[in-house]
Amino acid sequence: MFLLLLLLAADDPAQMMRVAWASQYEWKEDKVGSVTIDFRYSRVSGDKGQFTREGGGQIVVVGDEIVRRHYPDATDDAARREIDGHIDWALGRFVRKPFEEAFKDAKFTGPEASAYEQKKISTATGVWFVKDDRIVAAEYDIGTPEKPNLIRADFKTADLGGGYAIVGESVSFTRKSDATKITRERTLATRTEGDRPAPAAYAYEEKSANDKERFTIDFTSIRFDLKDPVTLDPAARDVLKEAWGRRLVLPENIIIQGQFARQIDKDLERARWKNDVTGSFQVYGMSNIQIVLDEPDDEIHRTCEAHIRWMFDLIRDRPFEDEFKGCGFEMEPQGTETIVRVYGYAKALAFRIAGGQITGHYNRVLSETEWWTYKTKTAGEGRFQIERMKREIEGKKIEIEFDYQRVRGHVIPKKFGVLATPSGFRGTAVGIAEYTLKRAKVSFPGE
Repeated sequence: MFLLLLLLAADDPAQMMRVAWASQYEWKEDKVGSVTIDFRYSRVSGDKGQFTREGGGQIVVVGDEIVRRHYPDATDDAARREIDGHIDWALGRFVRKPFEEAFKDAKFTGPEASAYEQKKISTATGVWFVKDDRIVAAEYDIGTPEKPNLIRADFKTADLGGGYAIVGESVSFTRKSDATKITRERTLATRTEGDRPAPAAYAYEEKSANDKERFTIDFTSIRFDLKDPVTLDPAARDVLKEAWGRRLVLPENIIIQGQFARQIDKDLERARWKNDVTGSFQVYGMSNIQIVLDEPDDEIHRTCEAHIRWMFDLIRDRPFEDEFKGCGFEMEPQGTETIVRVYGYAKALAFRIAGGQITGHYNRVLSETEWWTYKTKTAGEGRFQIERMKREIEGKKIEIEFDYQRVRGHVIPKKFGVLATPSGFRGTAVGIAEYTLKRAKVSFPGE
């Protein structure tokens, strides 16, 4: 009877998959509580390698979760998502969800005999191939529910720590939309750091007849179990938190309605932007901002609405703990000023603080990382408001001004500038759009 139970367990697809999944190495096997990783990356694409992008970053892992992703050289969401995908694959060799969470509610079928003595195990969302208690291949659907397109990924495995790791992936398929053959390869080299396995270098290559891409990551520093891996320096966090709490803000549930007019500078005129745009705006709570143009135009509508949202986001009462969740902080005193560097915050890399006020922030615009310097003014009740922001971008001096008005006792924007970065034309790559808010009325729900 006991032998029969063993035979049944050996043919149980869920149990086979559980054993193969659990046999992979994880940092927690070596009682690692946190890992702080600094890295450099490079992306080269185009049929002749004519497009390049590179940068650096930091990842912090606590337990089973990546709690900070710091990509200071990535300027848009698409670039950050691309880095995310490569980082997730590489770190998936060391940290992952437990089997019960990764395959929650999954119904396994099989195993079926497959080539090379592999056992095929299927679920509703994917197909896995297991051999000698290791996951050696998988099938993914890259199509749509109407037109599925299953492709196979073959894995290379290697011993790692007390288990094994998937250190390579090979995919080859024909894209159905245009019959283009595509190959993809991933490889991960590992090293020992402090007697523990760690990533050393990662490479991804994708090729087709007309295009190719290569993305590499060099993991330059691996630090285990720092004293405070997330916050880094609590004193620096507290300095920024105090200054953050002194910003001019509006109540979250405020309702503001009025009209607006937009003017643009000569650089935006050369980029063929439309001048003298008018319309109405509505703030139904600080998270719900909409506009209506007097002369409807979809592209202008998207731009103006984004700009007005940007202004109100500056004075939105965003709690520090929510805004800087998972961030790290380091402090650099400089005379009467203090610079607080922030890791993991997409909007800025550092803040300058003087007299308890935020007087500047450091961020990347286009290809340049530089300081925005503020001129501030007291807004009453211990708070400050920004009157002016200035910096240089590609040799051009940029200055954005802000003016305010008081309506029903609340200080709201009256006039403000916004930096615009149009593309697709020759000339200066930045310009200033200026908005004037008129006939503003303030109310609150229930009034």
